[in-house]
Amino acid sequence: MTRILGNARVVRETATVIRRRALVIELRALSVRVRLKGMRWAYEVDYEAIFELGAKKAAEAERAAKSRTIGKRRR
Repeated sequence: MTRILGNARVVRETATVIRRRALVIELRALSVRVRLKGMRWAYEVDYEAIFELGAKKAAEAERAAKSRTIGKRRR
């Protein structure tokens, strides 16, 4: 694991393409910047918000899976 300290950043280009441009993420010590390749503007998101969104999506998926199995039992 690589620790990001101070003003250091790690920049990676992903395989995801949006509007015909690759998605680029910049990992920083306290947040992530997400931008399209070649663009100067970016969205900055803190790690806590990313974690909470992931937890929310996992809970929704679990709820949907349970409702599918309950629906099958009733038929």
